[in-house]
Amino acid sequence: MDQNKRLPGVIELAKESVAVYRQEWRPLLKIVLLSYVIFIAVTIAGIAICLLMANGFPNLGQNNLAWIAMGLLAFIYFATIFFLSSWFNAATIIVLRDWPKIIGLRESLALAKPYIYPYCWTILIASILVFTGFAFFIIPGIVFSIWFLLSRYVIFIGSERGMAALLKSMEYGRGYFWNIFLLSLLFSVFFLFIGSMLQSLDQLPFGNVIRIAANAAISPLATIYSYLMFDHLRKIKGDSLPAPSAVKKNIFAGVGVIGALAAIIAICLVVLFFPQIKEKFNAEIGNIETQQNGRLSVPFLKN
Repeated sequence: MDQNKRLPGVIELAKESVAVYRQEWRPLLKIVLLSYVIFIAVTIAGIAICLLMANGFPNLGQNNLAWIAMGLLAFIYFATIFFLSSWFNAATIIVLRDWPKIIGLRESLALAKPYIYPYCWTILIASILVFTGFAFFIIPGIVFSIWFLLSRYVIFIGSERGMAALLKSMEYGRGYFWNIFLLSLLFSVFFLFIGSMLQSLDQLPFGNVIRIAANAAISPLATIYSYLMFDHLRKIKGDSLPAPSAVKKNIFAGVGVIGALAAIIAICLVVLFFPQIKEKFNAEIGNIETQQNGRLSVPFLKN
């Protein structure tokens, strides 16, 4: 346990992040580039399947079976992206966890495999809780975001998974809520500023390519920054944190159940009112086609 109870400031933490990045940039950039290549390949495959379906169903907008198939394909696509992004994020955290040891791309991906499903599960629960907080109360959503910010790192240094990892993240942040909030906010503002600056590159020849390459180059800094924040809190508090009470577990489990039920109800409502949604969608498409042909159209008043 570190006797220094103070978290570093944003400038100090940013300098530490750059120092780590200077040593680990090779494996981190390889992970980022591999993720870009695979995501592009998966997206191209998804688009190709959609085009084949469009050719197989000429009247796609009128075919309920085609809409259901498209929904299933969309679910498979996003589930695949979520799984792959979890794997790459886990590999990135492995590189940072084992720093200053340098490990390669293959080794980091191999070491990350056992953490993929715990990572997915932990992120899914955290997302449901944060969504519930924002959907119903807004401010609790912000609080949950800060409390559970470090949960993705907890699973790599202990046996906690899922709700246990979220509650341990909360314990690490206890007494440092505003420090974590300000450090995260200031760094987010900085990244938004850099992103807006990079947008100006679009006006140059091959500007889009340069901007994407620049974003890929600086993207590991965000993970390094938040991981170092977790690492400092871990040094301050140690790993022997008090176990969360059963009452606390039940409260957050209840909130998670409410959020999951709300999502399920929303999906059921979409399915229930699918014919009306499809009719409205088709009407809008018809209005757009009419306007493109130069004829006047009044939305949603067509018989």
